[in-house]
Amino acid sequence: MHFSDFQEALWWYLTVLICFILKLKYIHIHLYKHIHKPSWCPSPLVFIVLWGIIYALQAQAAYWVQLSVGWGHELILYLVFLYVTKLWVVVFFSCKKYLWSLIFLWLDLVLSILVTVFYFQVRLLSGWFLVPTVLWFLFLSVLNWQIYVLNQPGATLQPLTVMPSLPPQTADDAEPFFRLSHGDYIQVTS
Repeated sequence: MHFSDFQEALWWYLTVLICFILKLKYIHIHLYKHIHKPSWCPSPLVFIVLWGIIYALQAQAAYWVQLSVGWGHELILYLVFLYVTKLWVVVFFSCKKYLWSLIFLWLDLVLSILVTVFYFQVRLLSGWFLVPTVLWFLFLSVLNWQIYVLNQPGATLQPLTVMPSLPPQTADDAEPFFRLSHGDYIQVTS
């Protein structure tokens, strides 16, 4: 069966649209609102918009690759990548296994890098269309790691900081203050 260019493009867009809809099906906004997240975590709306943009870029890139080389290992690896991405969503949101979801994210990151490299070899613009996917999975890996750490039993739910929190000090008050995990400040004296 021979598809026209329009039918091939439509097939790729429908494939990623189905993946996007499946992702939305498994994302439990209620769970997302009630897990402990770092302060820099985006809102659910940002995730939905970014996933939509990333899937649209992936669909266009896959279409260009299919036009250039047909059904080769590049597209098969891309479909494996999509499947692993779905597994990550299920493990994170449905199973609430944050460490396992992090492992799936790392696998997704490796697969997205491989797919991007293959796409660059086929068509330069297709590769560039997947760079946001790689960057997104890097960000998600850091976020997933923080969620895993913050949701461990007995975890301190303070945001990660490079320096201790200091209350406002006056010129007369030169002694440093440090914030304890429960939010109180202590003054350090020599």
